[in-house]
Amino acid sequence: MHQNQAQKLKADEAEESDDELGEDSVLLESPLDKIDPYLAFRDAFKRLEAEQPQFCASLLSHLSAQEREALAEVCRRADTQDMLGLPSPFPISRARVATNGTS
Repeated sequence: MHQNQAQKLKADEAEESDDELGEDSVLLESPLDKIDPYLAFRDAFKRLEAEQPQFCASLLSHLSAQEREALAEVCRRADTQDMLGLPSPFPISRARVATNGTS
């Protein structure tokens, strides 16, 4: 009889723990979920390129062709998402970038 009660208690505890970590749980949500990593990276990279062009060129000079292509692909994906109207968490000043001769 005690064994049945113990098993029932364990089953109830397991059910409660499943409820605590359900899909609607606040524990599984983060403000970072709202940040698109491609847009964030692209905008940070473009800002670096506009504000510190020599440093950016130095960083890029150490990349292989494959790594530079991967970087370009991240920026292309962000551009596509930008065209679809997804907001960036780190918007850059388009005028500032244009005046420095980069885009």
